[in-house]
Amino acid sequence: MYGGSEMAKSSAASKEPRRPARKNGDSPQRRDFEEVLQKLREARNFDFRSYKRATLYRRIQRRMQDRRLKRVADYSKFLDQHPTEYDALLTSMFIKATSFFRDPESWDALSTKVIPQMLADRRPGEPIRVWCAGCATGEEAFSLAITLAEVLGPSFNNQDVKVFGTDVDERAIVHARHAHYIAEQVESVPPRILKDYFVEDGSGYTVRKDVRRAVVFGVNNLLTDAPISRLDMLSCRNLFIYLDPDVQKRILTRFHYALRQKGILVLGKSELIPFAARIFEPLDLGRRIYRKDGRHESTAAQERLSGLIEQQSLDRATQKEPAGIDRF
Repeated sequence: MYGGSEMAKSSAASKEPRRPARKNGDSPQRRDFEEVLQKLREARNFDFRSYKRATLYRRIQRRMQDRRLKRVADYSKFLDQHPTEYDALLTSMFIKATSFFRDPESWDALSTKVIPQMLADRRPGEPIRVWCAGCATGEEAFSLAITLAEVLGPSFNNQDVKVFGTDVDERAIVHARHAHYIAEQVESVPPRILKDYFVEDGSGYTVRKDVRRAVVFGVNNLLTDAPISRLDMLSCRNLFIYLDPDVQKRILTRFHYALRQKGILVLGKSELIPFAARIFEPLDLGRRIYRKDGRHESTAAQERLSGLIEQQSLDRATQKEPAGIDRF
């Protein structure tokens, strides 16, 4: 993924039926569109059925325009005749919108209020665990690590700090691990931060070594893989706007489980999701910052979690168990 892409990857053994056509979904074009998604799922083992159809359709249209095809049916046939097109289509499906310190007001709130309070609530010596879910090429994960370094000051290198950056796109994760960015990619980094936390060379900028050591990147699918747990903070920004409402609830329930008591959840500024406020305490609703606390551990979250556990048990009985995140 790039920038909040986390497209749903299905198990190869999954036998889920196709999603039924929607109200206006019996048109030939709609059937052809669903057929393209089915072919992509079978060819590259990526499942996009949880994503809003309008978003997916626009991305397929881009590939059709590049190939000078006007009908979805023609593009479906093109996929049959040119299997390498699946890779281009998959790449176009990922949402490419990420940058360092995106939405500066949110980062200001995190650095001046939220993170200092989060650290104050911890017991001395406890590790600091932060998850950047849907990290794309790493900008957001490194922004979190740099912000922690700023708040902690000289003690940053003496603390057990781990920022886990995950994405479903393996190519994006490879890029993130290099921690190297061209000049255009660091334009949003404040000048002092750029000077203090990046090393410039002839081809761009590399994140400082001690910050790189604090960040661990890996592949993870939010819908099928086990969440990272015992978290102090979880940032997942600008992904939920592309997901169907029920899938939003499923992932938020997993996040509720993953966070420690008083753990912080950060969503994108365009992601006002009522269910989030039902199971988390809003700390800064305008900036979509929430906290897990006892008062908001509602029965809604617990009931949904029980349902997810039951469904996962059924899944394991019929297919290979989803990959966990124990390596973190």
